[in-house]
Amino acid sequence: MLGLLYILLIGLLGHINTKQALAAPIMYNGEGDIRESDTSVTPANLAAAGEDAYEPDNNRSEALLIQMDSIPQDHTLGTRSDEDWYQVKYSDGAGYIRIGATGPIRFEDFDQGEPAMLSESDPPGPGATLVEDVHILPHYGMKGRKDKTLYFKIMSLSDNPIVYRLSVVSERPLADVGVPTSEIAADEYLYSIASGDLRTLFDVTRLRMTTEQVTAIRDDLFGQTKPFQPKIAFRPWPDEPDEQSELKLVQRMIGGSLDPDLVQAFVVTCEENNRLFVVVSAHQDLSLSAGAKAAFIKKVKGAGKMTHGKSPKSTFNPVVASGVLLIAFIIALVLLKRKKLNQHSG
Repeated sequence: MLGLLYILLIGLLGHINTKQALAAPIMYNGEGDIRESDTSVTPANLAAAGEDAYEPDNNRSEALLIQMDSIPQDHTLGTRSDEDWYQVKYSDGAGYIRIGATGPIRFEDFDQGEPAMLSESDPPGPGATLVEDVHILPHYGMKGRKDKTLYFKIMSLSDNPIVYRLSVVSERPLADVGVPTSEIAADEYLYSIASGDLRTLFDVTRLRMTTEQVTAIRDDLFGQTKPFQPKIAFRPWPDEPDEQSELKLVQRMIGGSLDPDLVQAFVVTCEENNRLFVVVSAHQDLSLSAGAKAAFIKKVKGAGKMTHGKSPKSTFNPVVASGVLLIAFIIALVLLKRKKLNQHSG
C-alpha cells in the first residue's frame, strides 16, 4: 500500500535515559551514515537476554496492538525466521512505525489481509550498535473501510538473537526529517506548495505550515491561491550530468507544464544536516528564456511525458497485444490447413 515507502521513502523507538541513548550510535537509513541514537530507538538492554515479555505474538491472531505515541516496547527475536506480529489502527491518524534493531530484520505489512509492502534492513554498519528502519503510516484512503487495522510483522534475518525497540509515533525527531538529495527536496517542495500537501511540506522543510501560509506562498510562487496539480515534474535546469548536481544547496528547477505559457522556473535554496536536505527558501527564476522553455519541452516530449513521482507511461497495451497474437495464430492455422490441402490434392 501507498506510504509504507520513499517507500518509499526510513525508522525506530526507545525507552531509556538520554545519556544511555547517546552512547549508542546507529546506522542512518542503512547507507553507512552514523549518528547518535535517541530514546526512541535504543533498547534498554542491547544484550538479547531472556524471553520476550510480549510473547506470544507469533502469528496474525496473536498480533499485539500498538497505539499511537504509546511507550516504546523492547522485543527479542531468538533465531532466524522468528517473527513478531503487530496491529495498529488507522483511526489513530498518520504516523510512523519506528524500529531500532541490533541486527538485520525483515518488515512486512498486510493491508486488508494481503501482503502490501516488504523491506529488509542491513546489519549495523562499522562503528554502529543499531540499524534503524522506519515506515510511514498513512491514514488517508481509509474512509468507508470496515477494517481500519494494519497488520505487520517483524522477522529476524540473523543467526544470532536480535533485540529491537518498536513504537508507532505521530512525529519523527526533527533530525530525521528531510530527503536524500536537494534535487528531490526542491521538486517535492514546489509540488507540495502547488497542491497544498502539508504532510510532505513538513518532510522537506521541517516546518508545520497552515493552509493559509501555504496559500500565501503559492500566490507568491505560482501566482494563484487555489491548490492545483502540476502536470509535469520539476527538474533541474540547465541539465548537469555531474553526480554532485543533485546535492547542490541551490537548485534551479523548471517544470509544471508542457504549455510554453505555463512552464515556470524557480530558484530553490536548501540546507543539509546529517545528509538530509530541506528547503529554506524559493523564488521565481525570472531569467527563464523562451529558448530554455522550448528546450525543456522538447526534451520532456522526447523522453516521454513524466508526471510528478511517476515514470513515463508505457505504450504497451496488453489487450491489443493479445489480439494481435490471436490473429497471428488464426492466420498460421489457416496457412497450415491450406498447405495440407495442397499436399493432399497433389
